[in-house]
Amino acid sequence: MTQPSQKPGDRFSVPSLLFLGSFAATATQLLFVKLLESFTRHEVFSYTVIVSTAFFALASGAKKTIVSSSTKSILPYQILLLIGAPLFFLSLFYFPALLILNQLVQTGGTAYLQTDQFELVIPIALLFVFFLSRWHGAEIPLLSNSGNIQFGTALGISYLGALAGYLLIPFVFLPKLGLLATLFSIGFVYGFNCFIAGFYVLKTFLLRVSVCVLVLGFSFLFALGFGRAHELQKWQKIFFYANGLDAWPEQTFNTFQSVLKHLNSKMQVETIESPYQTIDLVSYQNVQSKDLRLYLNSDFQFDSSTEKQYHENFLKPLSLLKKQPARKILILGAGDGLLIRDLLKKNQYLEEIVLVELDPEVIQIAKHNPTLRQLNQNSLASSKVRIEVNDAFEFLRREGEQFDLILIDLPHPVSFALSKVFSLEFYENVRMHLKEDGALILDAPTLGSENIVQNTLRAAGFRSLISFGDGNTFIFAELSKIDYLPAQLQILNVQSEENLNSQINSIWTPKLPLLF
Repeated sequence: MTQPSQKPGDRFSVPSLLFLGSFAATATQLLFVKLLESFTRHEVFSYTVIVSTAFFALASGAKKTIVSSSTKSILPYQILLLIGAPLFFLSLFYFPALLILNQLVQTGGTAYLQTDQFELVIPIALLFVFFLSRWHGAEIPLLSNSGNIQFGTALGISYLGALAGYLLIPFVFLPKLGLLATLFSIGFVYGFNCFIAGFYVLKTFLLRVSVCVLVLGFSFLFALGFGRAHELQKWQKIFFYANGLDAWPEQTFNTFQSVLKHLNSKMQVETIESPYQTIDLVSYQNVQSKDLRLYLNSDFQFDSSTEKQYHENFLKPLSLLKKQPARKILILGAGDGLLIRDLLKKNQYLEEIVLVELDPEVIQIAKHNPTLRQLNQNSLASSKVRIEVNDAFEFLRREGEQFDLILIDLPHPVSFALSKVFSLEFYENVRMHLKEDGALILDAPTLGSENIVQNTLRAAGFRSLISFGDGNTFIFAELSKIDYLPAQLQILNVQSEENLNSQINSIWTPKLPLLF
């Protein structure tokens, strides 16, 4: 069969629209994943619901497209994407901030929004992603037909654009630019696509000029946003982290302007993008002092006003169980140096602490940030501390040292990457590095995950498991049976072997993270 002749400009316009359109659509999906993850603090859930919604919408849009040689529908889709993608994202980006701002004004200075109120973000995000992906899905068959390109070729070009998005956004754009600057960069791509579509579809000079004016106008707005992206993102984080922060109990707010002025004078957010995570240092003026909070990927790590109680609870079994002082200690995580501070103070027999921290930026902050260095009493500079910048799993595989005490203070398993440090294989490696009379203490995830962690520890060979702390946050484990048990601690319930086998988190059969 003879291939229909192409129109002038098809050779450039249609492939460009297919490639850049897929790149921009994929980039926007990944931005929504990152945004939803920052609100829900659940990487697997965010990626799953956003990407599955996007693919469903792509199929829906492609199916509903009327196959026609007319090119008139191409430009409206590009204009919808040019306007809709940044607008939808920004409205969702500032949605929690607006809720908190309104709460501060309505209550006169207190914002304690519950988690379920932030969960409103989820259906809104899915709705936005559905419409954006549906519009893009409608483009592909339309461009293939109007440009007289075989559908397989059109899909191939589109897949290459998506591949570029999946590679460049997480590895180049987000680490270098951040969330908002990446959004405005993608806005330029939508603008360029709209420009190409205008010249491809429209034939009159006046209409082409109108499209150019539209694109230039939005490009100017994107350029302004790109230049102010850091400041815009800082304000969003200030509001987000102000939720539940009782830093101004005697302050009364009557207007939005008074809230903005007060927050600007009382709170500062310093953001550091490392290859592994987003680190936020939140400084705020409390009634009597200036305090510091640390967040990793928007997940709370510590507050300088309350961290002492947390770390005292972490080490409580060492005194209650009348253990011999540990001379050699391994710490996995806890790169802020606060746990090391307490160990150096309380254990005069200590010979060496080996700290394993994945992110060198966390180490640098703990060493050089004035507030944190004062808080940890410059513990990382101690001659008894050896710092290993390494993945905890890889360190345990490589090293053959044994320790009297192993402390694990790692982020909770919100992704499959983090799930491996709560796995059977990981705890078996931990056991191999413990002396026969050694002990393990870890900060364990709750909210339905605690039984899985406990059963996984038992399967790895730990005979005694003790839960302690507020809400049984911590677990103390030994290879031998504990004879002496103080009233302040409680032994964990022993479950049947049948239930045990079905509740073990392994690298090969992960039970964590829990999606629901």
